[in-house]
Amino acid sequence: MKAWKKISILTVTLCVYIVLGGVLFIHLEEEQSREAQVQFIDFVQNFLANNSECGLNIDATRQLIQEIETATTDRVSTIMYGSPAGVVKEVWSLQNAVVLCFTIVTTMGFGWITPKTKAGQMFCIFYAIIGIILEGYMLSVIGDTFHVFWLKCSNLFKKGVACIKSKRRRSFFGTAAIIATIWAILIVIPAAIFMQTENWSFLTAQYFNVVSLSTLGFGDVAPSHAALPFKYHTVFNEWAYRLGVMLYMFLGMAIISIVCVGVWRSQKKNMKRAVSSTRLRLMKRGIGKNSISQNIEEDIE
Repeated sequence: MKAWKKISILTVTLCVYIVLGGVLFIHLEEEQSREAQVQFIDFVQNFLANNSECGLNIDATRQLIQEIETATTDRVSTIMYGSPAGVVKEVWSLQNAVVLCFTIVTTMGFGWITPKTKAGQMFCIFYAIIGIILEGYMLSVIGDTFHVFWLKCSNLFKKGVACIKSKRRRSFFGTAAIIATIWAILIVIPAAIFMQTENWSFLTAQYFNVVSLSTLGFGDVAPSHAALPFKYHTVFNEWAYRLGVMLYMFLGMAIISIVCVGVWRSQKKNMKRAVSSTRLRLMKRGIGKNSISQNIEEDIE
């Protein structure tokens, strides 16, 4: 099968897998989430009704703080900003569930929404195992397929530093130029965009990009297009924004995969050259073909 066909099939399969996973998560988690939202809103309304005309009761205040902490932990306190009183933003919407599934298969794990039911957590275990394997295989195929682009870019950088006589300096500046280019494409440019859409500082935006693309996924910083005016917070715009973020994350991981495959093959080629050179020197000294260098070459393979 041709490489582009394989990538296309894997891309469609992964997208369908993510969407179906989102639908199943909604089915497993939506009911309990809505019940938790209703209980939290009822508690806040009762608190305001009982403490609006007199001084706050210490015990009641402590209970309110505890309820808010619980609601925040369980991701149920998502009252829509700027909406009429009593209107609550749905936690387990399809777009939130799709983002959750994407962060599962990519191992990013933002943590802004998580399964709370036993059925949802059990499903998440098996879903993650299959999804991570599928996504990892897809990235490996992309890395092997687009290896030629890495070779072209690497040769371009080598030509750029060819005027430097020292081999060490030439290698240093060539590597530095490659790292700087990748950093600008994957980190700096997206960070400038996030500064406008999320109202983050330049450092925070770069921090989010690095943590996400490295799949650390602490979840302390997550995109929500908070800096955009409320009139742009439509269903279409939210879908477009989150799909754009997911596309950036996936393309970033694909580029990293291509670079890793390219670096590994380059190092493997250099090791083979070193082994061949060592074998020639040993043969000149009278050591036969069954020398230790053959074992080294077998290990490299």
